[in-house]
Amino acid sequence: MSSQQLTEEQQRMLRRMMQERRNTTLSSSSSGVASSASRRCDPPESDAIMPHKKPRQETSEESDERLEDNDNDEDFEDVESLDRQLARDMNELSMEERQNVMQMIHGLEGLQEETPEFLEERLNALQIALDYASTTNEDREAYNLAVEIDASYVQNTKFRLKFLRCELWNAELAAKRLLKYMKTKMELFGRELLCKKICQEDLPPQAQRALMEGGLQHMPVRDSRGRLV
Repeated sequence: MSSQQLTEEQQRMLRRMMQERRNTTLSSSSSGVASSASRRCDPPESDAIMPHKKPRQETSEESDERLEDNDNDEDFEDVESLDRQLARDMNELSMEERQNVMQMIHGLEGLQEETPEFLEERLNALQIALDYASTTNEDREAYNLAVEIDASYVQNTKFRLKFLRCELWNAELAAKRLLKYMKTKMELFGRELLCKKICQEDLPPQAQRALMEGGLQHMPVRDSRGRLV
């Protein structure tokens, strides 16, 4: 083999080696660029979604902290936030406490056997509370006027039991509610109807038209306590 042939062979080998080195360099450079771009685009490792794994769920503590930062008990961003807060609060209650809450929501809390003795005792307590409130409560004027016009109206047993049942037989609260009721009735219908049962014809024309249009209707069945819904 001549020196010229050896030289050409060497040149081919050199060209092959240089080409391989160039390919290796380009490959390394491309990998570096791709890795850098991936680092810039990928989310932080703590939030990255691993293959075949679900996204990390927010813990109850983190959710509580977020709600405290963004919302308060009276102002939630949306209904879902309120639902989640209520669900957490309910889950923290004992079985007995949860049952009491559900009874309160559905009007079943404080069920009391209404024996004649019990009713008499509660009505007497209400009378005492009314006697005191009629001289001290700021809403007493309409009630006192009703006593002067027709005492039998505000002293009616069925009428008074409505307020006692509403306040779970608390005589003081029932007395306050009764006085506020008479005050509101006086403001809406005046002295003439203060001691009378309000009927549809007593309403102003606009209110009567609203009723006739069917905006308010009662359900065909009553609730568990026999009340209209």
